[in-house]
Amino acid sequence: MATVSIFTRKKIPNKIQELTIDTSLTEEHRYENNVTDYPIEDGTNINDHINRQPEEITIEGVITATPFEQEEDIIFDDSSDRVANYYNKLIEYLGIEPTKPAGALNKNKVYEPVLLDIVTGLKTFTSMACTSLIVPVSTRNALNFTAKFKKVKKVSAKNRFCP
Repeated sequence: MATVSIFTRKKIPNKIQELTIDTSLTEEHRYENNVTDYPIEDGTNINDHINRQPEEITIEGVITATPFEQEEDIIFDDSSDRVANYYNKLIEYLGIEPTKPAGALNKNKVYEPVLLDIVTGLKTFTSMACTSLIVPVSTRNALNFTAKFKKVKKVSAKNRFCP
């Protein structure tokens, strides 16, 4: 489902990287802190005792064989089966080799998980890794899925020994 921005009144499509989701049935945004179980001394820096956990988001969505709106976001080599193409792309995001038609050659390509940008009605998430993908198969005309993502914190190391 496209969300309407309260600032511009324009529809904002929900996306996982370049994949437009036709309908997001549910979104669960998760923010957590780990707090020490032990007593802390008065005047202590509280940051030493509360550790922020990476952001997580779970999306239950639907991608159909015929999109509700004309999509301009992604072009597949074989656009005849949108559901299969989106399924294969979601599998690739996990670092798993996508399914191939019978008789297709194995190109020995290495699939690695990728960091994704996710656009929802509330927030745009960056540097998200797919941690779980559940795809119940009930019809060939739509792809129902539940995908979980977790923020990957990136840091850069400084070389202390170089001037």
